[in-house]
Amino acid sequence: MDIITGYAKQHGIRAENGQVDLFGMLQERHGEEHPLELKKSAVSTWFQKLQWEKEALGMYVSEHPLQGMREYLKRKVTLIGSLSAGMSKSDRSIGGLINAIRKLTTKKGEAMAVLELEDLTGKIPVVLFPRVYESVKGSGRLEDPAVFLGVKGKVDYRAGELQMIARELSKSSIKSMRENAVEKGLYNPNEARFGDSLLL
Repeated sequence: MDIITGYAKQHGIRAENGQVDLFGMLQERHGEEHPLELKKSAVSTWFQKLQWEKEALGMYVSEHPLQGMREYLKRKVTLIGSLSAGMSKSDRSIGGLINAIRKLTTKKGEAMAVLELEDLTGKIPVVLFPRVYESVKGSGRLEDPAVFLGVKGKVDYRAGELQMIARELSKSSIKSMRENAVEKGLYNPNEARFGDSLLL
């Protein structure tokens, strides 16, 4: 937009007899062409496109960033959609993408946070009490959309809803996870786009 605006100003977007459109400016009265030159931009990655979808529409449209990796993930973590009230108070490892972060302050004035974590099968709130939150605060781990966040902790069923109380956090690159899944023969590009329990 800056290049187009600068071009318009340089070549006189407003003629004395009124407004001239951009296409009319590309050739002056004497037929001499002054082409508009735009800089080439880098080709966007598949993940960048998915992030734009998420930002604009609030959900992934063309595919989920973890699509095709269901079998790979099942060997690493418990899928969110398979958690149940019967697992309350048990230790589990889950993982996924961070959809939202809500920062809170305890009565003692300590910082904590609640994340919404999403995998291929569902979403769940993850509570980071002050000690855990302090260990990752400012590291960029919670702000990077290209990070798969691993969570070890306790399943908590309260007021009719499941949540996870985090004890330990880890991160992985989604790109490297996909590469590992392909290498181990656990990536299925034809996997159904939406699982039975997928929530968007």
